[in-house]
Amino acid sequence: MKIYLCGVFKGTLTGQLQTILALKESLMSNFEVELIKAPTKNQFFIIDFSLYLISILKIFFFGKKNHVFYLVLHRSRISFWLRDFPIYFLNNYLDTKLVCHLVGSDLLDFLNKSNRLENYFLKKYFRKIDLWVVLGSNMHSQVDKAYEMLNIKSDSKCYLSGKLKSRVIPGFVKKDMKYNFDYQKLDSKISKLNQKVSIGYMSNLIEEKGIAEFIEAMIILKENQGLEFEAWFAGATLGKLTKKVSRAIDLSSKKNYIENCGPVYGSKKWSKLAETHIFVLPTYYKTEALPLSILEAMKFGCVVVSTDAGEIEELLIASNGVFLKSTSPTEISTSISSLLKDKELLESKMREAYFFADQNFSFENFKNKVVDLIFELKAS
Repeated sequence: MKIYLCGVFKGTLTGQLQTILALKESLMSNFEVELIKAPTKNQFFIIDFSLYLISILKIFFFGKKNHVFYLVLHRSRISFWLRDFPIYFLNNYLDTKLVCHLVGSDLLDFLNKSNRLENYFLKKYFRKIDLWVVLGSNMHSQVDKAYEMLNIKSDSKCYLSGKLKSRVIPGFVKKDMKYNFDYQKLDSKISKLNQKVSIGYMSNLIEEKGIAEFIEAMIILKENQGLEFEAWFAGATLGKLTKKVSRAIDLSSKKNYIENCGPVYGSKKWSKLAETHIFVLPTYYKTEALPLSILEAMKFGCVVVSTDAGEIEELLIASNGVFLKSTSPTEISTSISSLLKDKELLESKMREAYFFADQNFSFENFKNKVVDLIFELKAS
């Protein structure tokens, strides 16, 4: 049995790109895999798209029914036609098995924006999907709702048992052999709590990720409450910054206790997280899924202060993190203040965060679930 792994394999390292690269590594070590590389929007698009069509035609003429298409799903109208539609068509033509891996949390938004023609094909091809892979229970509910909206539950392959056939495979933090954070280093970080606490933020610098609220909360903690700490934020700029974010970043540049690290990668990122005690992500991003930055922060023993957006609620529990009731700077500063004033509570949550991430979000755990899924599909 051959597996056709379909999706985008290059570009900015997002959660979706990391997922498909991890799938590639996991599947290639156990099965015969052929990569179907979808085109990306760049100066080589025509070349990429031509190569994509050639690979599609090759499978059209020589593909076999006992193979599996594994599609990392895209959720925009352009991507539907240029990337996903050919895979749906091939799967329908060859009557093969199809796994759809959903990384983003915007499937329903995509369906609501689809026109009549797109809706027709979605109904036709979603019926042929054998199994969905999701990041958590919220995404499972979204997919279930999508089939309800399309009114195709009764005759879809993934509903043969009467309920949606899906598997939860959450994100992971892959070990960097050049920088291994272990329990001994966690102890060392905790020992510095009485010197100065480090509070960090790491995500793309877009308004809905809460960067402006983070900066304002740091100012409240320092200048209104007189608490001692050092803060930093890091992230790439995608497009033009909004006025709200620009004003906040400009204000932070005048505060010597807030460091703007810019984009951080590799050892620089690990070094920042290794020194950080509290990690804040006050996201209200509409299509939030499971932020990789939160998993990475927990793996480095950081107490995460965040919202219940997407699948975050399945990561944070009372013993390892703090849920925000709102994303206002006042609420953020209040939540962090309680940790700064109770170092024993902060230490306890740091240890719980480290163990939780280490046990549940390793690359080996991800890989084993992917391999088991394929063996199960093969046997069905």
